[in-house]
Amino acid sequence: MSIKNISRIRRATKTRMKIREQESPRLTVHRSSKHFYAQIFDSLGTKVIASASTKAAMPLYEKTEE
Repeated sequence: MSIKNISRIRRATKTRMKIREQESPRLTVHRSSKHFYAQIFDSLGTKVIASASTKAAMPLYEKTEE
């Protein structure tokens, strides 16, 4: 591996350890081309407390049967 890549991995690991040390829930958001997905994890990052997405949102209109 290059020195640049090793340095990047070291910084990423250090950042992840600092995040893990915090005792608060974390919010993660993923954006696809059509929808947003959000999850709240506990302080250890092992259990999802709540989740939401625009895919599961109520429709803006309802189809009427004719």
